[in-house]
Formats: sequence, C-alpha cells, structure tokens
Amino acid sequence: MDVLIRLLGADVGRVLARFPTAITSAAALTIVAIFVSQGWLPDTDETLFRVSLGLFGFTIYAVAGQLFRESRPEGDLGGKAVAYALPAIVFFAPFVTGHQWLVPEMLPLVGIFWLSVAAFVSPQPRLDKAEVQARFWWLNHRAVTTGAIALIGLGLILLGLLAIERSLALLFGLELSRFIYGFLVPLAGLFLVPVYWFATIPRLDEFNSDYLEKPDFLSRAVGFLGQFVLSPLLLAYALILLAYAVQIVVTWQLPQGVLGWMVLAFTITGAANWLVLYPKFMDERRFVRVFKSVWFWLTLLPLALYALATFVRISAYGLTEERYLLIAGGVWALALAVLFLTRRFADIRLIPGLAGLIFLILSFGPWNLINLPESDQLSRLDRAIPADPTVQNAWNAEAAAQARGAIGFLNRSDESRAKVRALLATHGIEVESGSGWSAWREALHLPSDPIESGWDYANETFDPASVPVELGDWSVLAGNVSLGPWETNFGPDLTLTLYGERMIVKRGNAEIASFDLNSWLIVQRPEKVTPPDFVLEIKGVPYRFVGLSASLQFEPNADGTQMAGVTNLDLLVFRKP
Repeated sequence: MDVLIRLLGADVGRVLARFPTAITSAAALTIVAIFVSQGWLPDTDETLFRVSLGLFGFTIYAVAGQLFRESRPEGDLGGKAVAYALPAIVFFAPFVTGHQWLVPEMLPLVGIFWLSVAAFVSPQPRLDKAEVQARFWWLNHRAVTTGAIALIGLGLILLGLLAIERSLALLFGLELSRFIYGFLVPLAGLFLVPVYWFATIPRLDEFNSDYLEKPDFLSRAVGFLGQFVLSPLLLAYALILLAYAVQIVVTWQLPQGVLGWMVLAFTITGAANWLVLYPKFMDERRFVRVFKSVWFWLTLLPLALYALATFVRISAYGLTEERYLLIAGGVWALALAVLFLTRRFADIRLIPGLAGLIFLILSFGPWNLINLPESDQLSRLDRAIPADPTVQNAWNAEAAAQARGAIGFLNRSDESRAKVRALLATHGIEVESGSGWSAWREALHLPSDPIESGWDYANETFDPASVPVELGDWSVLAGNVSLGPWETNFGPDLTLTLYGERMIVKRGNAEIASFDLNSWLIVQRPEKVTPPDFVLEIKGVPYRFVGLSASLQFEPNADGTQMAGVTNLDLLVFRKP
C-alpha cells in the first residue's frame, strides 16, 4: 500500500487505503454502466439490474462499515463483520426473487441512514452524550457539505462535456456523443465524483470542538439559512395548520388526502432544520432557542390531522405503498416528538437513526412495503366479490368500487397478477395466465364505474408464452422502451415519444421518423388487447418493436362503437444481425 501511495500521490493513496472495497465496487458499477451504454450488455437483462443494485448497495454499506470499524478498537471482529460481511449480504440481496419476504430496492436507502450514524452507534465510555452528538453533527455536516460540492462539480463536468460534444459536432463534424455520454459521463458520475467525496470524509480523530463554537464561513451561512429562512417559514406553516384544524372543527369536514404529504414534508423539514441549528454557536441566538423550545410541541396537532387524513384514505381505498410510507413517516415524526419532549432521550442521532430503522423494518418480512399493501388489496377484493357474481345485480355500488380499486392496484406485475389469479380460483373463477384488468373484470362481471360515462380502460401485459412472437431474422435485442407523452432516450442522441396515435422519433428538436399506430388501435377492444408489432426504419436501420404491455382508453362513439387511444406502451426493440 505504501508503494501505491507513492505512485498515486498521498491524497489518492489514502482514500484507496481507507475505502478499498467501496472504491472497488464503485469501479465495478461504473464498468457495468459503460458496457450497457455502449451496447455491449443488454439493458433489459434482469440479472444485470440486480447486479447493479447490489453493487450500488455494497458501495454505501462499505463506506458505512469503514466508519463503524474506525469507531471500534483495532482488530475488533464485530467491526470487521460490519465492514465486510454486511456489504456482501446487501450485494446478494437483490437476487432474492419476488417481494413476499424482502424488498431489496430499499436497502440502499436504509444504507444512507446507516451511513449517517455508523460511526456513533458503538459505546464510547470516554465520551459523554453531548460530545458524541457534537461529533455526529460535525461529521455529517462535513460530509453533506462536501457531497453538495461534489454534486455541483458533477453538474459543471456534465455542462463542460455537453459543450465539448456540441462544439466538436457543429464545428468539425466529429460525432463523439457515444464516447462522451457512454463513457466519460458514467466514469465521472459513478466513479470519480464518489471517490472525491470519499476523500473528503474526515477521520473521527480529526474532530475539533472549536468547529462548533467558532464556525467557518460555510457553517455560518448554513446556520443563517436555518435561522432566518427555514425557522420563520416553519413557524408560519405551523400557524396555517393550526388554523386548518380550527376550520375542521367548525365545519366538521374531514381533512383532504393530500394533507398527509404536506404534514410529512413539514416535519421532515423541521427535523432537518433542528440539525442545522444544533451547534453551540447557534444557541447564542434567541430566536433559535425559541424555535428549538417550541418546535416539537408544534408538530403534535399537525400529526393528529395527519393521522386522521391517512386513516380516512386507507379506510376508503385500502393500503398502498404511498399510504404505507405515510404511516411510517407519521410513526417516525411522532416518535421523535415524544423522545425530544421527554428530553431524557433527546439525541440528534435519532433523527436519521429512527428513519433508517423504520425503513429497514419495511424492507423485509411479510409486512414489507410491497407485500403488505398487496395483501390488503387482495383482502379487499376477496371481501367485495359476491357469492355468485354472474347473478344480475349481484354487485352493489360500494363492493364494485372496492373491487375496481383493488384490481386496478394489483394489475402491475407478474407477481401481483399471479396472486389475483390464485384468489379468483378460490371463488371458482379461472382466468388465463398473463391476463390482467380487462379479463378479470369480464370474468367477475364487474360493472363499470358510472363516473366513467361510457369510457373503458385496458391495462394489459403480454406473456410471450401465451402470445408467442415469431422473430425470424430479428434476433438481436436492441433494448426496451417505455413510451408515453414524455421523451424516452433511444440510443445516445435520439428520443421517442407518443403524440396522439403516433410514435415520433426525434433528434434534438427535429422529427426524423414516425409510426402511425392507428392500424393497430382500430382492432383493439377492451376485452381483448393484442400486442403491437411493427417495423420502423430509423437512421437507415430497421427496428422491430414488439409490445410487452399496453395501457389503452376507449371513448364511446355515437354509433355505440368504441375508439381506442393509447396512453402508455412498453416495447421490446429488435434488429437484424
């Protein structure tokens, strides 16, 4: 390692010696991204996605593990296990298929919160509680500040690369977009900038208490933002929520559903502001002391409104991931308020620590973020289905609305659709594998929503096993695209978008090709949607687009027929060798 330090320079050598596993995994993730962007690896490969997710999580947990290890005695086995074994577990977690017991996509988020507290969870008898909190604030303030600088630097790099690529193309006719966007951008964003950030994370023995009492310019600037911007705005918003509570009591109207996210944003911002105002030099300001003395009291009434609004939405429409997160956020905010108001347990490490613990709980077990909402919606659908749905007037309006909401939520993945088919089978209703919303509604004889006023909708996912596609010479998978009224990248310099019934291909702002989907749409019916399959030549190369899923809406015509319109398409793209 000493030889490496001499070759690369002291600064580079130190960061390599301190975070070797994190830097190695960041390098591996960068290589994967470059290979995908160059077309050397397929971007539709699920295994590749799992590897990338595992490498991303491994990097975060490796950095956190090193900080944890530095807080413990040299050679400690527990420190080594957290530094090396835990990242390895996180790397392999995405290879667990299905979400019945684990949501591996949440582990990187849990890792970010773990990263913030990793150096301060081990007992440190030589330090009192106040000293540990001061060190926690110092390390995280430094890391967040340098992280923000790293992101600004990345933005400048991207602007510089864009200027270089455009200048070379316009002035000299050189086409280097594939090299710049497919190689230099991933190299900068996934490797160079993270390694720079690793190098700025201070060691625990570099702490100086003067940093909290005699702040530098940047710390004073952040404190100014908290004192004169965030604090007044939060107090004003607390008064608005108080007035809204009075209005609810006077008018006796339940709170709106959007209130949950408003209050959650309010409490998150307040907790972040509490961290900004923590240092000793901020306590010298009277307004800061007032804010810190009343803040958690001011969150109690909004949290009560928050709980009421969330309860109303779940009672009416069942549990979803969004509402589950609202519950988790409310538990976090209420726990913080109770702990800080008792003062005995007040500790700023709890602000990110509790959030990480709650997200960890939501990431595994049958109660996880994906499985529990699906189980709740399946239960709602089960309760709504009448004994014999084929009998006339078997559905009442409330049960029909409940069933429509449940199957609309569950028609989103092969895993959830399999659960619906299994549930329908318990009611003696058999539907084909790969079927979705339209087939379920037809099998259940479920009436349409009167509010739809004759409109019908279809969201279908096509199973290649039941709808085989003969590819012939179209044997090279060029990727997959999700089309809608937004721009989707197609290669380094092209975009695809849906505009009405046309798929448009653009280069910059110029349209270079298009395909009219009307020939496919006119034969579609709500009860039977077939996959689109068409060929379009782009820049002299023919591509074949084959449907994976389609979302259609059917508008009634005056003669009783229905006209189909497309809102979203997921397509596989093939080309010839």
